[in-house]
Formats: sequence, C-alpha cells, structure tokens
Amino acid sequence: MIDWSGAAISGNFDLGGLTFVDASGNAIAGDLDLAALGAGFGWDVSAFQTYGIIVVVPEPGRACLLLLGLLGLSLRRRR
Repeated sequence: MIDWSGAAISGNFDLGGLTFVDASGNAIAGDLDLAALGAGFGWDVSAFQTYGIIVVVPEPGRACLLLLGLLGLSLRRRR
C-alpha cells in the first residue's frame, strides 16, 4: 500500500510512452515491471503518473461480448 497524499513522482520516471500493456506474459512499461495476468487481460497505466492508478482491463473483444450478453439479458421478455 502506498500513501499518495502529498507524494509526488519526480525525476526520470518513465512509462515508455505506453497507456495499455498486454499482460499475457510478464511486461515492462518503462520503469514498471508488471506481472502476467493471463490471456485476454492487460494493464492500463494511463493514469499512473497523475493519480498513481494501475487498472486491469479485459481484452476489447471479451468486453464487447460481455456487453452484448448483458444487453441480451436486459432485453429478454418475461412471460
């Protein structure tokens, strides 16, 4: 756990110009060494330098299928 209140990232911290990193294997985004999450997942590091947040994001195709499934459930008619 890191207390980000009053903390500032200074110096030569670098994300390597990446905002999304594939996590099917161990990944390095500039100075971050990120763990493997498995196929279909990735790391979103776009808010790390500003807010200190790293987010796990599903593969876009998998997220689209999930949304279509939820849409199908919401449109289902009850009899």
